[in-house]
Amino acid sequence: MRDLLLGGRYRLVRQLGVGGMGQAWEAQDETLGRPVAVKVISLPADGGSRGDEARARFLREARITARLQHPNVVTIHDLGETGAESNRVPFLVMELVRGEGLEAKLRRGAVALPDAARWGARICDALAEAHNAGIMHRDIKPANILVTPSDIVKVLDFGIARAADPYATADRLTRTGFIVGTPAYMAPEQARGFPELRSDLYAVGCLLFELITGRLPFQAPDTMGYLSAHLTQEPPAPSSVSTDIPPAWDHLVLTLLHKDPYQRYPNAADLSRALRQIDHTPGPESRDGRTRLLTVSPHRPRSSESGGRDRADVTLTVDALLPQEFVNDVAIRFARIAAGTHHPREAGPDHLAEELTRRDCTEVVAGVYAEQPGPHATPENPVYVSVQVFAFPDAKTSLDAFEYLRGAARWDLTIWRARDGGGLEPCPDEVYRSYRWSHSWRRHSYVTVTLAYRADLTNDGSIRPWLAAAARRAAISAAPQNHHGS
Repeated sequence: MRDLLLGGRYRLVRQLGVGGMGQAWEAQDETLGRPVAVKVISLPADGGSRGDEARARFLREARITARLQHPNVVTIHDLGETGAESNRVPFLVMELVRGEGLEAKLRRGAVALPDAARWGARICDALAEAHNAGIMHRDIKPANILVTPSDIVKVLDFGIARAADPYATADRLTRTGFIVGTPAYMAPEQARGFPELRSDLYAVGCLLFELITGRLPFQAPDTMGYLSAHLTQEPPAPSSVSTDIPPAWDHLVLTLLHKDPYQRYPNAADLSRALRQIDHTPGPESRDGRTRLLTVSPHRPRSSESGGRDRADVTLTVDALLPQEFVNDVAIRFARIAAGTHHPREAGPDHLAEELTRRDCTEVVAGVYAEQPGPHATPENPVYVSVQVFAFPDAKTSLDAFEYLRGAARWDLTIWRARDGGGLEPCPDEVYRSYRWSHSWRRHSYVTVTLAYRADLTNDGSIRPWLAAAARRAAISAAPQNHHGS
């Protein structure tokens, strides 16, 4: 293909690489007299209308991706088709980035922690821009990340995996025999054929694990082995592979590698901030010259003379534990419409109340949040979230209670609603029979359990993403945000 002229304009000069989705070439733009990169896409030769549909979809997806303009995203200049009319092949023209791929850097071993944090944050900046535009990457891996000599990170191939999938449909992205993405970096839900934005964050978790340890979180001999590991095995802590990795990195990476996407960071922007924060955490130099990042242990308040309780001096009131409003992960605002303080016996049936009392929970703060009108909201059938915050005497007890309340017990908790005239009242039985979503969160000596449902009390499971986004954000927004307990 060398010297081939594509689109009457781009002359192929030198092959840069070959992958599952096609060939990458350095080319010369003969119209503007500049070097560019060209990717010639290999679409399965299905022939007939299926082939035509695949090419049309690729061009459509590529045009959407070309709208991305970000310093950490490789810019798409042009796209077109080449070849005979019966065998047209699409190609992309992109900026030519001079740099080294993370794949090459990893061949020399693990990288310094500050480098991993800095590059990871910039990858997340690119993902945040794409996700805000509704574009997933689906194939974050070292080969798709370039670092220039001036330390600029460039993410390649946004949306190309989705565009090149011959079986992509609106509701499912894979079929037997064709997997979108790279198995070694693939999120469990993506392996099942149902990727979402946080699938990209899981791949970032795999990449960060590899950068700081020199190996992947899972070792497998083949594609099925990797997919099985992502679906069923718990990842090791990075510090179990490389002993000079501090706890802050363990926490960040293992959060990203959670099987449940709703337990990961909520979005790429939050992850970028976390990586920048970890990059600036002071620490001594280790013997091999890698900066050791240390977590700052939270201040533990002095035990009181009367009881030696670990809980900080936070008044157990509604306003101390429940925000007036919150915005969930899909930009929908929720406002608090009712709240109150209750005895544990009102939090659920007798057996649950006994478990709470046994753990020295003496009071519960409860609240109800309602979805507010907005561009992404569903005002005709708003989502409601019932929130309960349980206070325990110390962090150890709250951890034990958290494990109990996040299990089957959460479905026994009272679901609250706003009472006419003010205050709270338990929901009727119809709510308990509708489709619901629950989320549990622990912060220091407090445990929050939320439960979301929709006003029309539907049993349609397709509303899960909306309920899950509301329940999760309500949970992590509750309890004292500035509490300094452990």
